[in-house]
Amino acid sequence: MVSTLLAAGCGPNRGDLAGSSPLTTCVRQGHVDTARLIAAHPDVDLEWTDNERRTALIVAAQLNQREILEHLITAGSIIIIFNAHWYFIPRGLEISKV
Repeated sequence: MVSTLLAAGCGPNRGDLAGSSPLTTCVRQGHVDTARLIAAHPDVDLEWTDNERRTALIVAAQLNQREILEHLITAGSIIIIFNAHWYFIPRGLEISKV
């Protein structure tokens, strides 16, 4: 369904009332395959922030969505760690880019 919508021209960066992009919503709900599909779209903004200034990467880290987190980093999400209680990378996560 999502691939059909994207192919028909629906943009991957349209925010809802909370400012969440479709990618962030997929991350929040744990839809790994759909998150991968949207993250691979050529027009996706991986650094889109919601109204609370959280990217999909940060939401994935908050919810310990390890598989999505690793995919977003591989897809090119920028890793930013702030000294605040909700920006973190889960303990034990090791990712190396080659």
